[in-house]
Amino acid sequence: MSFAAHESVSGQITAASQNFIVSLFSFGTGGAAINNALEMLYVARLRLGLRGVKVAAVAGRRMGKHRFQCETYNDDRMFVLHIARCTVTPGGGGTTVTTVHHENIPDDAGWCLVTYRNTARYPATRVDHFGSLREAWSYLQRVEPTVPRVSLGGRPPEEPLPFDAWHAWKIVNGLKEYDYRTVYVPDGQCRQDTVVCKYSD
Repeated sequence: MSFAAHESVSGQITAASQNFIVSLFSFGTGGAAINNALEMLYVARLRLGLRGVKVAAVAGRRMGKHRFQCETYNDDRMFVLHIARCTVTPGGGGTTVTTVHHENIPDDAGWCLVTYRNTARYPATRVDHFGSLREAWSYLQRVEPTVPRVSLGGRPPEEPLPFDAWHAWKIVNGLKEYDYRTVYVPDGQCRQDTVVCKYSD
């Protein structure tokens, strides 16, 4: 199969995968299941032949923890991004309070992309709000390959990988996505994050 044919088939799978992800969320499926579905779908793309084209150039050894500026990072990425459902309320002093719901999602919940520092307990550092899952997913695809890296001295790559190659790089190196189940106690009753931001005009 030619590279062009690979791209055609993979493009069809990408479109199908986005529809599949939307359908999962429409049935109330949690973020962890979405992450698993994404990984399965991208692995399927690699097995169609993208492995030889895009993974060979970025494959490396499995990553361990990285120490940088008195912080211990879980791997080379300084931040990890996560799409979730959220509710937004005004806070004091011109702030906005975003509650990120990992379970028991309210009917009126919107969509957000949360940026977590890739360290112990994954502290949230930023949240962006979107009108739909498709908008959040499109933004993630553009931004995630540009996250700063420890190996680059805390700087983003000068030439970020295309998203498919970036995702392949994560799989090959055994990198984990944010999973709230590793942060909260198993019997916890309030598995949600609260992010308070003040946006400038």
